[in-house]
Amino acid sequence: MRVSRSISHAAQYTALVDILFATIGVFVIVFALQDLDPPQPLQPAPYDHLITCEGQDALGYLGGDGQEAIDLRPADIRSGRLETLLAGGGRVLVALGSGCLIPGDGPAIARQLRDLEETLNDRPATDTSPLILFEFAPLGLDDTGADAIRSLFLTEGRP
Repeated sequence: MRVSRSISHAAQYTALVDILFATIGVFVIVFALQDLDPPQPLQPAPYDHLITCEGQDALGYLGGDGQEAIDLRPADIRSGRLETLLAGGGRVLVALGSGCLIPGDGPAIARQLRDLEETLNDRPATDTSPLILFEFAPLGLDDTGADAIRSLFLTEGRP
């Protein structure tokens, strides 16, 4: 079979070009129709425990199960009392004031809470000792103060 010299062979890639344009057309349609549902704003998950530290000796605990606020001492962190309060697992918000960063008779409260977090995160999560997630946040004034965070925690569970 001989190649005809009268027929031009420049159009030998037309099938490839057709496939390329068809693929681009499909992508254009898919991307154009992608935002039919408007995005929903995300809501933070509720906290199960609230630990507030307003100063070197002002440490408080509030559980999400409606129990009363408990005043703690820094020694309660080392003795395991706070670990017992957190035994139910869940998310823990730790709100720290500037006084909690200053070392007193021992390490600073912030350092002790960080060590407690590392201790609790190093153990495997089981049915009897569920996962605990700590979130540290600075304690502010007025709308971000300890009283405001406590009231938000009690009403919504998410300061």
